[in-house]
Amino acid sequence: MTTLTEPAVFLPPAAFHSVQALAATFRSIVPAIANHLWQSTAVFLLAWLLTLLLRRNRPATRHAIWLAASLKFLVPFSTLSVLSGFLYAPRTTVPTSHITTAAQAAAQPFFATPPTHAFPQPFVSAQPLPTAWPIILLASIWLIGALLVLTVWCARWRTARQVLKASTLARQGRELTLLRSLESSLPTRRTLPLHVCSSLSEPGLFGVLRPRLIWPSSLSEHLTDDHIKSILLHELIHARRRDNLTATLHMLVQALFWFHPAVWYIETRLLAERELACDEAVIGLEGNRRIYAQGLIKASCHAIGSPLPYAAGFTGGGPLSTRITAILRTQTRSLTTAQKIMLAAVAVCTLAVPLLIAQANHRLEFEVASVRQAPPHLPERGNESLNGYELQGKSFTGGLFSTNAPLYLYLDFAYKITDVRQATSFMDQMPPWARDVNYTIEARAAESATADDVRLMMRSLLEDRFHLHLHSETHDAPALVLTLAHSAPGPQLHLHTAPTPCVSRASATETMSAGGVNRPIYCGLDAWNVDGRLHFRYINATPSQLTSSVGSLVNVSQDPGMRTYSVVDGTNFSGLIDFDIEFVKNEQQAEANHTSGPLFDQAFAQQLGLRITRATAPVTTLMIDHIEPPTPN
Repeated sequence: MTTLTEPAVFLPPAAFHSVQALAATFRSIVPAIANHLWQSTAVFLLAWLLTLLLRRNRPATRHAIWLAASLKFLVPFSTLSVLSGFLYAPRTTVPTSHITTAAQAAAQPFFATPPTHAFPQPFVSAQPLPTAWPIILLASIWLIGALLVLTVWCARWRTARQVLKASTLARQGRELTLLRSLESSLPTRRTLPLHVCSSLSEPGLFGVLRPRLIWPSSLSEHLTDDHIKSILLHELIHARRRDNLTATLHMLVQALFWFHPAVWYIETRLLAERELACDEAVIGLEGNRRIYAQGLIKASCHAIGSPLPYAAGFTGGGPLSTRITAILRTQTRSLTTAQKIMLAAVAVCTLAVPLLIAQANHRLEFEVASVRQAPPHLPERGNESLNGYELQGKSFTGGLFSTNAPLYLYLDFAYKITDVRQATSFMDQMPPWARDVNYTIEARAAESATADDVRLMMRSLLEDRFHLHLHSETHDAPALVLTLAHSAPGPQLHLHTAPTPCVSRASATETMSAGGVNRPIYCGLDAWNVDGRLHFRYINATPSQLTSSVGSLVNVSQDPGMRTYSVVDGTNFSGLIDFDIEFVKNEQQAEANHTSGPLFDQAFAQQLGLRITRATAPVTTLMIDHIEPPTPN
């Protein structure tokens, strides 16, 4: 078998890349189309079940159910997710993992890197796209089918239009008098124009927004006034129900989803139920079943072989025997209270469940993003520290996000990784193309976006552009267990039920190295160094953030061997926590800075009332199932 590697074998390079780009567009929407099709199919099956349960009830109810099933093909549930974003878009917080590690490098700077403003730049794909021809072929088949359906409907519409042009607007006569008499007895807003045509055999309603009734000139001589009135009333009810509009909407469904058997079945049910609904309405207004049935039979005999296309006709809607039986014998029932509750519950669930799911799966995304492979030897840089910790420094909250780093660092940032074991695992799982190069990501987020919002946006970007899929695994591993040293916390660790007042980092104006008694109390984690003494303070920390911070402290102060251990929370704290700890890193540093103070272990126990012991504990690790080179912007 010969493998073709040169695109120019079939097309010039420019044309080849155009085809591939088109295929990539189609490929990106295939999952959404598949989801929409199975959801619409599920709604169709639900409609079939409901109409089966309501087979002895009014046909107008069943027609409404089938119409809802038809319109579902035009309205994807994904639209509801967009609406849910407008209706309710809560500020989402990315929780730190309950199992964390001393992963922060001791040399990690406390200052934000100056931002870069190169935004955006062209993207160069890291690998060629898959073969485009199957996608192009399927799209072509769908387009041909849609055009054929539209062509058939246009031909029918043109035939009906020609019939209308050949007709004459009635200004007097027996039929017009009866029509105006019926309109005066019905709550209609405007009169229905009546056209008389000699080449037509069946009465019908033509037009969507401004319908017109076309009447065969030769039909009246075979009917009595009562027969004519029943037929005219039938057409008036069609106009009042807007049946031509619903038929047009379903025609659009058929053109778009011609390949789906359900849309053709729905068409037969819509036609049958709408005629039965009009028959029932005529009987309810006139009351004479026998006269109406006679008029239907005579009109059907006159119209054999010449139905009016693209119009709500009098004799359509299924076998004549079925309609006659329904007219003469069937006694329909109104909806009971239980049935109304059932339909209301189904309607609410059909709308509410997708909204709830959409809200639960709400994805925050960058407004615009550029992803490209960085040139070799380009140093790492960015306006946001790509790690899982929330340290001091002005944190990026909105606007331009611009970084250049290895892919595993983007994962650390997006999933708030504070576990050196997890970070190392990411590096080990990366394929060579992801491990050996840097990627430049430049994106823009709303100015109101928080740092946690940006993390979630980065997750969405990694999933969309790199097709990233992860799963978690839990196994036993060496760990550091955080517990209370005594029965109560230390004097510099406070538990709260409400947030402590603090200053937002975005409003900071002084340099972050400044310390002392005048230093503002910043929200979140803050760290500074004064005369060789290290200060760490966290305001409004959750228990998991406390555990993560302990990992950072261990990383700064302890021997390198302990930095690879996971930190497990054994304190059973709940609510928000404030803590403040001050210590010297080691005796050598204290002597060099001519300062004194407790070492970390002593300060940790005396000031916070906590201790750390080594043990084996369950550790959760994220595993990469799939990752690809980035797709084009």
